[in-house]
Parts: sequence; structure tokens; C-alpha cells
Amino acid sequence: IGLDLPIRFHQHYHKLAEHPGSVRLNAYIITSKYVQFSFEIETGRKKTDGEQVAVDTGVNVLAALSTGLKLGVDIKGLMEAINRCEHGSNRQQKLRRALRQRMDEVAKEIMVLAPALIVVEKLSHVTRGTKQRRRLGRTTRRLLSAWAYRYWLDRLRMACEWNRVSFRQVPPAYTSQRCSRCGHTEQGNRLRSELFRCRGCGYTDDADVNAARNILSRFLTGAYGPGSKANSMACPT
Repeated sequence: IGLDLPIRFHQHYHKLAEHPGSVRLNAYIITSKYVQFSFEIETGRKKTDGEQVAVDTGVNVLAALSTGLKLGVDIKGLMEAINRCEHGSNRQQKLRRALRQRMDEVAKEIMVLAPALIVVEKLSHVTRGTKQRRRLGRTTRRLLSAWAYRYWLDRLRMACEWNRVSFRQVPPAYTSQRCSRCGHTEQGNRLRSELFRCRGCGYTDDADVNAARNILSRFLTGAYGPGSKANSMACPT
């Protein structure tokens, strides 16, 4: 039996269909609420001109950049509002959609900077019952219950692919404790969640921005740097 059903394509479908590169529909899934399309797009070679930018992600600031810019400073309020709602309520679902939309907006804001490279930490998701989560305070654990780090990382990666920007990940160890100026690493360097002051050289900076600069430095100078076999295997463009 063949059925012809009227449909209304979403704006994102039109955006893909009008992409100047080669677009191929790979698959689609029909559910009771929506149709999910899977596309394969030829975006071309990665950019070689543009700034190299690292992004430090957290629950207070979604994206602190190595350039000094901080984006998504309002997400903590959204996550707190989500946690105050009854679990599974319509309001909570609405706020979760708003959180994801804000993440999409921040990913686009980063692409406006026209970077050639984005570097992030390779973080494991802190889930319920893990040792990492049990070490955190009650307030932070409540915020993490509304956290959508995997979604954010996927959207940022997708934005990079769409804009021909290379996307890389590095190990996260001690990026928040290391001084991006002299390299001195000590837990006491981070006085508060917002302030970093090196006990070695006295350098002071925003803690998240300092961490982002360490992320970029780790990529550029470490084993995961440009041309590294380890990096190309772990984090393909």
C-alpha cells in the first residue's frame, strides 16, 4: 500500500537541502512524534587560516575561550531552574529544551569568531554513582543532574564540521591548577571557582580562561599537538 502524506519540512531540513556541498540522505527513522533524517555532507577541506581556540566547559560558564571571551554565562540559572521543577513535568522539559537551545546558540557564537581549530578537554560524563560525582558537593551534584555535556560537545563538534573547523580533544588533567604563564601546578593556585592566582609567579587570571589557555597549550606543545599520530587517531577531523 502506498500512502502520500502531507508534511512540513523544518527549517533545518531546508538548510541541509540548500547546502552548497554534496548532500546525501543516508537514512530516516519514523516515530510517533517526528521523522529523523540522517544526512552525509561533503564540507570540503578544513580551514588553514584562522585562530586556534581552546574551550573550557563548566557548569558556571558554558564556554570560556583561550582568547579571554566567556560565553553562556547564563546556563547555571537554567540548570538551577530545571532542578527546582518536578521531575518529568512539562515545565522541566521546556527548560531542558531552552538549555539545549542556549548550547546551540553558544556553538554558533564561537563559529562567528572564524576559528581554524577548536580544542576541548576529553572529559568523561560524571554520572550518578561514579566516584567523581560522590566527591562533589550537594549543590554541584544537583546542577550536574541537569547537565548535558555530551549534547554540548556533539553540537560544538557538529558546528566545527559544518564550518570546516578542525576539532581536537586533549586530556584534562590539571588544566585548572596549572599556571598558563609559568607552568607552576598546584591545587592552591585556584583560590575560588572564578579566580586563579599562581603561587609560583603571582600571575592572576580568570580561572576558566586560564584553564582554556592550558588546554590550547597542551595541544600545541604536548603529545596531542599538531601532526601527532595519537591525536589524529583519537580525534579525527
